[in-house]
Amino acid sequence: MRYKKKPALQASVKDMADSAVVLVIRPWAKSENYLDVFFEMKKALKEGYDRAGISFPFPHLDLHHKMVKI
Repeated sequence: MRYKKKPALQASVKDMADSAVVLVIRPWAKSENYLDVFFEMKKALKEGYDRAGISFPFPHLDLHHKMVKI
């Protein structure tokens, strides 16, 4: 990655949502490397979650219907 090691990366929990833990991760980078660092960081996080067997929750709706004769 092209982020700077100093100052240290900032990471914190932003929110405990209904079906998610929202994290904020802020690496330091030179302005010209911002987009590269942004996308490399997201890719590295996803690959790390996959290796650790962590899956992402998603909201879903189960719909059941019953036929009623009138």
